[in-house]
Amino acid sequence: MRSDAPLLGHTYESTAGVPDDLEATKPATLVFAGTSADDLAVVARMSCNTLSLSVVVRGDAPVVRPENGGITLMACGPVMDRQDGWLQALIESAPRIAVDGDTLTLTSATDTVVFRRTA
Repeated sequence: MRSDAPLLGHTYESTAGVPDDLEATKPATLVFAGTSADDLAVVARMSCNTLSLSVVVRGDAPVVRPENGGITLMACGPVMDRQDGWLQALIESAPRIAVDGDTLTLTSATDTVVFRRTA
């Protein structure tokens, strides 16, 4: 099975790695959707705005491809804007994705965030 196949159709919520200074009142959420493991997208949400990007496989590991996607641009206030900005920067950094059972880990050059599958 390809390493990105377990992502398709699942939702994950952050459990560790979100900076405390963001004052997050709810977890970051990742939803993986698409028609197959070859046509996979991630929808990320933390506070107010929603970010959608494609996911590709490089070698054995799936990564987010930041050049294919978009974000909603609602005016949400400074705290939510900071939360959304952090999540956007993480997702757009083309983090590596590792899946181990119900745990998903995003690793960028500056952050490691752990998510738990909820659906």
